[in-house]
Amino acid sequence: MKNDSLYDLYLEHEGKVSDKWHSYLEIYDEQFASLRESPIRLLEIGIQNGGSLEIWSRYFPNGSLFVGCDIDPKCSGLRYDDDRIHVIIGDANTDETQNEIRQNSDMYDLIADDGSHRSSDIITTFSRYFSMVQPGGTYVIEDLHCSYWEAWQGGLNAPYSAMSFLRRLADVVNAEHWGDGGDIRSQLKGFERHWNLTLDEHHIALIQSVSFHNSVCIIRKSVSGPPRVGSRVVAGQERMVADDPLLRSGHEVGAIKLDLDKRLLGEAAVVDRPPSSMGEGANPWGAGAEPMEEVASTIGELRLAGYDPFKTSDFVSTIKDVRALYPEEQNPIPHLLDDAVMLRERAEVQATKISELQQVQGELIGDASKLRELTETQEKKISELRLSYERIARNPLLGFFLWLKFMVLSMLLRIPFLSSSSREKMRRSAEKRAPQRFRAKSETANSD
Repeated sequence: MKNDSLYDLYLEHEGKVSDKWHSYLEIYDEQFASLRESPIRLLEIGIQNGGSLEIWSRYFPNGSLFVGCDIDPKCSGLRYDDDRIHVIIGDANTDETQNEIRQNSDMYDLIADDGSHRSSDIITTFSRYFSMVQPGGTYVIEDLHCSYWEAWQGGLNAPYSAMSFLRRLADVVNAEHWGDGGDIRSQLKGFERHWNLTLDEHHIALIQSVSFHNSVCIIRKSVSGPPRVGSRVVAGQERMVADDPLLRSGHEVGAIKLDLDKRLLGEAAVVDRPPSSMGEGANPWGAGAEPMEEVASTIGELRLAGYDPFKTSDFVSTIKDVRALYPEEQNPIPHLLDDAVMLRERAEVQATKISELQQVQGELIGDASKLRELTETQEKKISELRLSYERIARNPLLGFFLWLKFMVLSMLLRIPFLSSSSREKMRRSAEKRAPQRFRAKSETANSD
């Protein structure tokens, strides 16, 4: 069984369902063949039907632990005959679930992320679990094609997608050559802010290699310390083209003294210093410059605010004249970013004004609605009065009777033997029936 390829194991498998792209199986065979007899500890995030844990346990027959984590509660029903396999239910990006994973093991030799495939989850999961990769171990991310799709928080040029983040990690491998003004945390700050997470600079600095395959990224952790280019080994005796291969244009040897006698005797000379990257602090595209995903994000925000940075006259003129406006020895990128910030602030002011106008518009619409309701009410009352007058016009006797009733009520209100409460009731009744006439009579009586 130990000679069976991972693809062969998939073809032979009859247990729980597992779903992997064919190319993945070939990649894993190439990457993990040397580990097949090792007592590895494996963590897989996202196990679905659980078949992959069965196959991994056969692929690594001497493996000591196989832990699967899935957010789907249905996975709690998965059962295995192999005591090495454990299933944890929960969101891997919560403290509670991570602590439960740690209870099985603090460190893992192989961690595979086959979870939601959303960029935020991929980067957050990496920020949580790469520190749990054993030195010399491997971290795998699957289905990275999702990083190019908007529905999974991605896009080919999305500044904070999972692929953008992983490309940054490839730079970390060469961090010793960045030069002055650069540190890992500053180069990744945009991802921390955008996804609201904290990256462990110490463990990220231990990335030995980042290899990309179709939809898969494999990250190796160094066994001891950050990766270094190492000593430079110089061999041979004939120097027909370059008198000394270490003395290259742009490279500094500094205080290194070669044992030329050893070289002339045919012995290899070892130099414990890589090519110098001193002086890169003045490089406008060096480590001191703003990371490009930050610039891209600023441009994206301007576009969302209604500005096209490549059509807005202010921004275009700044780009055209930046070399003329700022000396060559200065880094023009911060100035460009200042202008971008200025435009963004201007856009925010305009957005605030628009919001205020929309609020006023809403209030005016509300007032208009109220006026419309009052108008409709008045029109209804006028219509009722018109109908009453038409009835009176058609029947003069009815009009006379109403007038007589009103006059009698008015006289009764002046009779002293009626109680004040009775007079008040009669007055209200009269006023209700003929409010305008009653008020006119009342005013006349009061004036008398």
